[in-house]
Amino acid sequence: TIQTQRKPLTVFFSDLQGFTELTERLEPEILTELLTHYLTEMSKVAIRWGGTIDKFIGDAIMVFWNAPDIQTMHPDLSIKCALEIQKKILEFNQQRAQNKLPPLKTRIGIHTGTVLAGEIGSSQRMNYTIVGDSVNTAARLEALGKEIDETLCISGETKMKCQDVYAWENVGNIILRGRKEQTEVYTIKSSLNLIDSKKASSN
Repeated sequence: TIQTQRKPLTVFFSDLQGFTELTERLEPEILTELLTHYLTEMSKVAIRWGGTIDKFIGDAIMVFWNAPDIQTMHPDLSIKCALEIQKKILEFNQQRAQNKLPPLKTRIGIHTGTVLAGEIGSSQRMNYTIVGDSVNTAARLEALGKEIDETLCISGETKMKCQDVYAWENVGNIILRGRKEQTEVYTIKSSLNLIDSKKASSN
């Protein structure tokens, strides 16, 4: 019997802008080294803030909170993760600038909603993951960043459920790709002043 359950989760997608162009320009060995370093650093941040890393899709990362362990402040944990990743990218780019390399830019999409969580897959291979429309919404918010030139797109549902204070900026009510209804979208501009230096907590 497949053990799954419906749960409210916060879902996070990130994507490295211009990665396709990098794959065309860089030798495979150099590209692999860059990608490994990037994914390692981003994963450390996600884990530090209690995230469950679902998968890597090339340069993209999918993370979620509130499963398998209960995390009552899962929207806040995802936001703090995103803000620290933005800071990490700036540090990453400072190192790249010293080596006369072009900067990297990461887009992030975050959405909170109900999904199905559990062991999902085939009879040959099962994987603990999540499925549902909320996953698609988070992915589309990340993709929206490219269209509107924002590196952080957060749904109104996530904003509404956050308990801490952030410098929210309303991007607008936007029809995401493949949708008919509008989604309220926010970003956080002054992110570097908002990183909580305390250890991540799942309480």
